[in-house]
Amino acid sequence: IKEEYSSRLDEMTTPASRTLKQIIFSTKNSAEKFIKSTPSSLTAPEVAARITEIGNGVSVVDMKDIIKSDLLDVNEKTAAFNTPVGQLSKAIETSFGWKVFFPLSKTAEVIIPLDDVRQKLKDELSYEKALDDIFELTNIFEDSLAAGATIEQAAREINFKPVTIQSLDKNGLTEKGDAVGGIAAEKRFLSSVFNTPVTQLSQLLESEDGGYFIVRINSETKTRQRNFEEVKSKVLKSWENAARKKLLMKKAKNFASKSKTMGGLDRAAEASGVAKNRIGPFSRFGEGIEPRLNPNELASVAFELSENAIGIADNNNSVSVVELIDIQPAKLEKKSEAWLSLERELISGMEQDYLEAIHSALRKKYSISINQDYIEKLVKPE
Repeated sequence: IKEEYSSRLDEMTTPASRTLKQIIFSTKNSAEKFIKSTPSSLTAPEVAARITEIGNGVSVVDMKDIIKSDLLDVNEKTAAFNTPVGQLSKAIETSFGWKVFFPLSKTAEVIIPLDDVRQKLKDELSYEKALDDIFELTNIFEDSLAAGATIEQAAREINFKPVTIQSLDKNGLTEKGDAVGGIAAEKRFLSSVFNTPVTQLSQLLESEDGGYFIVRINSETKTRQRNFEEVKSKVLKSWENAARKKLLMKKAKNFASKSKTMGGLDRAAEASGVAKNRIGPFSRFGEGIEPRLNPNELASVAFELSENAIGIADNNNSVSVVELIDIQPAKLEKKSEAWLSLERELISGMEQDYLEAIHSALRKKYSISINQDYIEKLVKPE
């Protein structure tokens, strides 16, 4: 764990940062003249005030929470980070003119202690070890298949038992319309199932949870239209839900209008005796919203609203009237686990899609069959 911590020290470190003003002069003389005309006895607010009073021909740029790596030029880094807060730096010649930096504040470098991330590192190392084990098992499994073993035989080699799904459509439902669940809900799995010919094996692909799967299509039932008796109960239930939702939506629209005329959701809720909840902060992907509130829909509606505006969100079984109270700026952390996880997922997805496309193209171009009897004779000659 200590070795892992040391190798990822950059990830555990938040660099020192500064908030400053960057003043760009057209000539060295004008830059130095300004520096000399600004007494060192002035306070930081007084210097900042003088900077705002500089005339035409000078550009002032506010730079907030910058780190050294944000600046490309070595001299600029030195001027911006070695100059004491509240003082003007020396004039630095750049391709954009002569720059003078005025640091307003600074934040020291912060390194997360090992003890604070020990469990996280332990979990990640365990996860990586598990991935290595899975990779080794998949190699054994694929070698068995290449030697002519069936899925059942290859699975026994790694102490796995194949699972049979009796019926599955492109939406992950059974013939009766019930959700199969589990891996059958994954788009990649369904895509693999319906792109694999009957009696053939699919490509060994990675699942969303980091595992691997392979499918063999035993049979295929052709598409047919269900008769009325098969869908009667579902049609009735769907109609009842639609009618109920229509009434709820009408009620929600009336309440939203009332909220606008009364000056906000709080006042309308108190006057009507309607329950209200404060939610958030949450992301545009619904992170931070309870699952029962249909996070994707609610977040989608909220992110279309301006501050203090009111909207309506469909929560599947209910309807919410939403008022946007506050908008917080996004925090982009490229070293965060969420960012790294998304990056890994995108790379993995692209790799798997590419392999699947190649596999499908090869199947169309080359007709391949396995002579099991011949293989067994080679392996176990009489």
